[in-house]
Amino acid sequence: MGVKFGEVLVEGRPQLTEFYRQSVAVIGFVFIPLGFFICALGKPILALYGGAKYAADGQLLSAFGMTLIAVAFWTLLREAALRLVSARHLATQYLVTVAITLTAYGLLIPLLGVTGVPVAMTLGFIIGCIPLARILFDQCALVPPLDVLRSPGLFGVLLFAALYPLSFIDNVVASLGLGGTIAVLMCLAWLTWCGPMEVKSIIRVTFRKFLPGRA
Repeated sequence: MGVKFGEVLVEGRPQLTEFYRQSVAVIGFVFIPLGFFICALGKPILALYGGAKYAADGQLLSAFGMTLIAVAFWTLLREAALRLVSARHLATQYLVTVAITLTAYGLLIPLLGVTGVPVAMTLGFIIGCIPLARILFDQCALVPPLDVLRSPGLFGVLLFAALYPLSFIDNVVASLGLGGTIAVLMCLAWLTWCGPMEVKSIIRVTFRKFLPGRA
């Protein structure tokens, strides 16, 4: 995706603006639901891979769900800036991210224990996005298209609300199996209704292939 920014820049400003918007939308539609899925089912996921003795630390993995979302957008902005503006601005992003993360470690770990680590990292990555978002706006007139994140953000909250109660089921396989099934069905319904046109087309083609009489 990063290389593509440089290629689109040659095509013109409107194409660059549209590609930036599409890139933010893709990251949002993929990583926001994934992050909330991990937040909701962190306990059974950790229990499945690490054993029941680690289930109590499931909140740690759940907190990393938000970190995943923050890292995805942080990386997108870094890749865009690497191709569109001076590389020296990347150093600012790193410095801000590290400074905020280390400061948050000192403040949050005494309060939250080990869970403070992913929370601090999330804050660091989120705030670390600000310098590059500003540079891309100032030098390339790229406005952060926050409106495209409204739908995946709302869906992420609804997905969390639907799946979180399943984390209290003692049977890990049942919890994850049911949770995965619900998540897939919800995602298909959401993407069919609100997803990008390309995604809607893929879903329709898939349904026509497997359910020709109902598509």
